[in-house]
Amino acid sequence: MFPVFKKIDTCAAEFKSETPYMYSTYQKLAGELSACESEPTNKEKIIILGGGPNRIGQGIEFDYCCCHASFQFQKEGFKIDHTDNGDSALSLIRKNDFNLVLLDLMLPGIGGFDLTRILKNDKKTSEIPILILTAKGEESDIVKGLELGADDYMTKPFSIKVLIARINKILIKSSNLSNEANVLKYNS
Repeated sequence: MFPVFKKIDTCAAEFKSETPYMYSTYQKLAGELSACESEPTNKEKIIILGGGPNRIGQGIEFDYCCCHASFQFQKEGFKIDHTDNGDSALSLIRKNDFNLVLLDLMLPGIGGFDLTRILKNDKKTSEIPILILTAKGEESDIVKGLELGADDYMTKPFSIKVLIARINKILIKSSNLSNEANVLKYNS
């Protein structure tokens, strides 16, 4: 038995989904192993914590801003994981080596501010950069997020070019990247 990941099309195969979900399973060795569908990469891993789920059609989708960012990151080969609540996010972040957390503040379960505080006070996760991307644009919210340890704070709606520039700055600063292949580019 070997662990593999398979994709679930969120659109019930009515049309191609750009944001399929992954599930893990085990597969018996039968001649050849089927390929893992998770498409592993050596690029940075980003977790997107969207403020969903929102019901669109018959499926549950993350908010548009998170999907828009995810599409651009995936075009550049970055490994993207999604979640829509703080509890599962905390578990995923502790179990994986993410290079960046893109965080909405309005999450079910552990809220965004509390999640920022927990991550920045945990030795294992304190060095992971956090960029808050939220509709909460009050000065007090921005100050609170930055004081809790977020590396940057942006409000929705946002420019994908500005988001990419800020993520690049954070990734370069956090890991001293000098390799152009490891930064995002916006292809308009």
